[in-house]
Order: sequence, then C-alpha cells, then structure tokens
Amino acid sequence: MADEARLFLNFFLIYNRFGEGDPFMQAKALVLVLSVALAGCQTQSGDIEVAPPVPGADHALQMSNTPDVGYNPDDKEDRERHALNYLRTRCPAGRIIKESVIETGTSDLGRPARTYMLYVKC
Repeated sequence: MADEARLFLNFFLIYNRFGEGDPFMQAKALVLVLSVALAGCQTQSGDIEVAPPVPGADHALQMSNTPDVGYNPDDKEDRERHALNYLRTRCPAGRIIKESVIETGTSDLGRPARTYMLYVKC
C-alpha cells in the first residue's frame, strides 16, 4: 500500500503544484491514481491462506468465513469450488480430501466466525 500512496503523492504534487496544470489533466490523474490505489486494496474473497500440508494431502488451505458478493463461505460447495479454483494452476485435477472447521467466536455483526481448513490432493 505504501507504493500506491507514494504514487498518489507524486501525481498530486505534479498536477497541483501552486495551482498550475490543466484541470482536465488533474482530474484524469486523480482518477488514474485512485484506480491504482483501489486495485491495490482489493482482497480476494474468502481470505485464503496457504498452510503447511499434512501427510496425504498436497496442499492445505485456510479460509475464513468472510462473505463476499457471489460467495457464501458457509456453503460447502462454494468453499470447495473457491479453493479448487485458487489452486487450479498448481493442481488442475485437485480434489478435497478432508475439511475441518475451527470455531473462532463471533464476528462484529454477530455471525459465527469460523476458519475452514481444506486439504487438497492433486
């Protein structure tokens, strides 16, 4: 995120120094910088982290149950599809061999907070 902030600051200084610069160019630069900054802040739905695999599995994925548009982390089929899609390039014929659920309390909205561990065999 520091690179995006530095990029924004540089554009801001270039196009707004002492009121100089074309206002149309200032607006274009601002849209460009904000687009880059927002793209840098984008997170993948499901918050997947790669965990050390266990014997019998080639990959282990840790997924929190953070909902996103078009993704329900508490739906087993959605979770499995999301995990296999995440590993598609490394493990094209992957299959889920085991899943475990770790209850971590409740979220700020009162939903149960869970972490799912999915173990994948290629």
